[in-house]
This record gives sequence, structure tokens and C-alpha cells, in this order.
Amino acid sequence: MKEETIIFAVTMLLCLTSVASTSGVASFYAGPYIPSACYGYSDNGTNIISVSDALWDNRNACGRKYRLWCKIVSEGIYQPCTGDHAVYVSGYDVTVVDHCGQCNVVSTTSIGVASFYAEPYLPSACYGNNDNGTNIISVSDELWDNRNACGRKYKLWCKPVSEGIFEPCTDDIAVNVFGYEATVVDYCGQCNGFTMLLSQEVFSALTNTNNGKIQVEYLQIKRVAHDLRWMREVK
Repeated sequence: MKEETIIFAVTMLLCLTSVASTSGVASFYAGPYIPSACYGYSDNGTNIISVSDALWDNRNACGRKYRLWCKIVSEGIYQPCTGDHAVYVSGYDVTVVDHCGQCNVVSTTSIGVASFYAEPYLPSACYGNNDNGTNIISVSDELWDNRNACGRKYKLWCKPVSEGIFEPCTDDIAVNVFGYEATVVDYCGQCNGFTMLLSQEVFSALTNTNNGKIQVEYLQIKRVAHDLRWMREVK
């Protein structure tokens, strides 16, 4: 009987697991997890995911199960995965319960030129006299998007060399690897060839202000955190 049970379990595992896997980009959301687009107020626990239009399949995605693995590197960005060897090797099973209508993701970086501006940061074109701290940027027409840029978050990296100009970046390894996050709060109508102006504090985190300008690599953050190594549907 014991032998039959083991064979049955292995057979079921082989039947449940599909062969093909797909790479994607994922972030997280916090509770409350109900109501959900699939099950309303029915509780499906916490091993759940909300999927974008790419997987929603006109609501047919509801109840589909996926096995997920974290990918270590994406677009040159180091993304530390769990130290749990079992999860890293075997993956983690989850079920689709919701639709993520705002999951449109920018997953590639762009290159631009940035300088900085100093206080006072108020008023701003986006928020008037409301204070948004100092991790802020002012963007040119290239990114302004008819004011829709307000509140968008970007991850920024300093590029070592631009047009033959040596640009010493910060020696802070964490900033060089993970980047530095900033929020759009203002419009730079006189950017004179610059893609964006960083607050003095953000610019100082990337490089010395004596440099005046840097080539900057930037990535818009839209609920994005980690790239998945595989996302395999379990049938």
C-alpha cells in the first residue's frame, strides 16, 4: 500500500506540471486580498497572485496555478532571491485570484542626461506647495507626458562615461547596484538638452555635484520589483 501511494504521488506530480516556462516581471501587493476579481469575498488564502492582461485571458486565468522561481539578475540589476534552497530549486506554487489592471510594466532601462537643481523645491508643477521630500526629479518634455508623469517613480543609475566625458559615479556599491529611487514632482520647461533635473540630494547620491551633469540610466517603476526566472503553469 505504501509503495502504491508513492507511485501515485509521483504520477500526479508528473501530470500536474507542464514543461514550458516563461519569464516575467513581478512585484507584490498587500492585504486585504478580498474582494477579488475571480472569487469576490471567498477567501483563497495567501498563496495567490494577481495577473496582468498578458495572462488574464478574458477571465479564464481564474484558478490557474503557477510555479514561480526568482531570477537573480534582470537587465543588469542584482536582485537577491531567497536563501531557502528548496524554494529556489523547486519553486513556489500559487493560484490566480485577481486581475491587475494597472500592471503595465516598463521592464527595460533608458539612457538620458541629468543635471540637478537646488532648494527651494516648492511650489512644484505637480503638487503646488505640498512637500514631497527631497528624493524628487523634474522632467523634460521627453518624459512629461502632458502632466501624466506626476508621481511616477524612477530608479536611477549613474553611467561612468558619457560622450567621452569622464563622470565619476558614487563609490557606494549599494547605489551603483540597486540604483536610487526618485519621484517626478515638477516640469523642466528649460531643460536645455537634459532629460531630467535631479534634486541636489538625489544627484549627490549618484555622483559629486561638482560634475554638473551625468549620463543617467533610468527605469520607470510600475509595481515592479523582481524578475522571475521561470513562471510555469501547473495543470
